[in-house]
Amino acid sequence: MNNLLFVICFLVVHPTPSFRRAVTRLTTSVIQVGGYPSERLGRAGVFRAGGYNDKMKEVLIVGHCDLDHPQITSLIENNFSANVTRVKLLTKTETYLRKHNYDLAIINRIGAFDQESGIELIKEIKKDRGLKVPLMLVTNYKDQMDLAVKNGAVSGYGKDKLNDKETINLLGKYLS
Repeated sequence: MNNLLFVICFLVVHPTPSFRRAVTRLTTSVIQVGGYPSERLGRAGVFRAGGYNDKMKEVLIVGHCDLDHPQITSLIENNFSANVTRVKLLTKTETYLRKHNYDLAIINRIGAFDQESGIELIKEIKKDRGLKVPLMLVTNYKDQMDLAVKNGAVSGYGKDKLNDKETINLLGKYLS
């Protein structure tokens, strides 16, 4: 119990993503707090609603620039028990999706490093019935978001809404 309190206090003072991931991996069994099963340990030592989940979610972030990628990664790691994998080139995405089971793929509208279309990538992935991962497009353009959803993506968000509560709630549908 004293070790648990130290971990919770340390997370409040020093909530780095790498430390939180390490603690999450170490706490793979249900922790008893006050005689009740605790809920998942979340950001800054706060127990999250939704019950205990010993499986870290896996997120693939596709085609985002060197400025946006760390912001999206930080948002995910600070709010969810999730590991993030980065793919710079949209053309490499299907290879990653076939090799690993991701809980969510977050795709940029236009690949920052190869200028490929995120919507075309969504169309290609959706043709492959073996790939069941939810695909989420990031764009500020409503018409492009609607087109992505029409082609099989889940509703996404705009970069201008990255830190909004609605975005966190939207991501929570797939990462909680």
